[in-house]
Amino acid sequence: MKRILLCIFVAVALGRVSQFDRNHGKHLQAGEKEDSEFELFDNLLDHFNHTDKRTYKQRTWWSDKYYHPGKGPVILAICGEWVCGPLRKESMEVILAREFNGFLMVVEHRYYGESNPFPPEDWTIDKMKWLTHDQALADLAYLIEVWNERIMQTYNIQKAPKWVGVGCSYAGALSSWFRYKYPHSLFAAFSTSGVIKPIYDFWEYQKVIRNVILKHDGCEETVLAWLKFGQEQIKTNAAKLKAIFDYEGNDDNFMEFFTQAYVGEMQYGGGTKMCTGMAKIYRSGADLWTQMEEYAKFLGIGTKNPLVEVPKKEKVLKDGEKKIITSSWTYQYCTSFAWFQTTWKEHPIWWEGETVERNLAYCKQALGVDVIPQVEHTNAIYGQEELVNHASRIFYSQGEDDPWKYAAVWYDPPSEANSVLGLANCNDCAHCVDIYPPKETDPPELKRVRLHQKTVLAKWLQEEDQLNNLIAK
Repeated sequence: MKRILLCIFVAVALGRVSQFDRNHGKHLQAGEKEDSEFELFDNLLDHFNHTDKRTYKQRTWWSDKYYHPGKGPVILAICGEWVCGPLRKESMEVILAREFNGFLMVVEHRYYGESNPFPPEDWTIDKMKWLTHDQALADLAYLIEVWNERIMQTYNIQKAPKWVGVGCSYAGALSSWFRYKYPHSLFAAFSTSGVIKPIYDFWEYQKVIRNVILKHDGCEETVLAWLKFGQEQIKTNAAKLKAIFDYEGNDDNFMEFFTQAYVGEMQYGGGTKMCTGMAKIYRSGADLWTQMEEYAKFLGIGTKNPLVEVPKKEKVLKDGEKKIITSSWTYQYCTSFAWFQTTWKEHPIWWEGETVERNLAYCKQALGVDVIPQVEHTNAIYGQEELVNHASRIFYSQGEDDPWKYAAVWYDPPSEANSVLGLANCNDCAHCVDIYPPKETDPPELKRVRLHQKTVLAKWLQEEDQLNNLIAK
């Protein structure tokens, strides 16, 4: 979003650390890939205008390696705001497919990766209006309709398979929303850190980050000292301070980058790593300018694999030049979700200039028009309380250290909803923690959530089979 999520995924534009634009995809795509078939699917550009017959090429990957026709479900890996690709071996989706004899399907989100209705160099504001979560959900429904026919014909089965959606972050919200709005298409959903509630002034994000910081000795002391130093020096020694971090943008954008550089790793379970490294530098006894140099090295500034990407310099439009939108995710959060991560006034741990007004100004700069995120509309259509109270067969999962949890589900759904919450209450259990390949060193709380997910899906599938047997009699 200006955002860190969630989710994180597209190139940083306009010299800002777009928080949702940190590379979420790198966490999901890194590692050895599961074998799969690549295929372009002809999806509709506009599902809600039946006079518009235009289509676009949507990238998909599928595998029947584990599939038992007529018995196993289709495990639908829903990609969000990142460049999609084949699944990693031992990812949550692959494990579910293997253990439940499932067919694997991966679908890239419209306007991300190479699933573009229009060439990115032509992304003017009028070409972006089909980039909505409503259209993305309709994409999935149409794809399932077509693929059900194909699967039944190919494997000579009489009944369409059950589809189980899996997604994390924004894709986790899509998985929940899809089950809520298209229950006839999606049998069950896994919503890992699913941000189902758009929020205009999302100061609670910083509240969770502070809780992570407080867990580690010396971390808050370090953060506050560096914040004070940065805010002082940007007024008198801006060029010197920015040069240490190889930063060419304006002073305000630098302060956002400087005071939030550690947050991206904390969001993905790196709280211990970041706090330990930062406090070690602060307690070294070196002067603050030397500490800044060591901090830049710690972040990997100037290396091939930095912990945080340094934003590019702002582009100034020439007279008459059309505004080209460079980030799909910026368009989405500026028009639909907001999640403006503002400074928590009670306990500020980053730059004081992070306000709703600054976010709106950034949206205008990025999109070229005045825009107000339609948060109320999105919540009215997909409202958190209604979804959690009434949508069935959704497994919500959440990590204790996930700064997005206040936009997600972190309390138990009512029993009548037949949905489940799995909480991983453990240090460094953060955003989308349960979707990644398991490790022997994972905390017991996380292992219990993963086991619970499989147990619940087995129960739901068994209940449905029993119901179908009764109907058949």
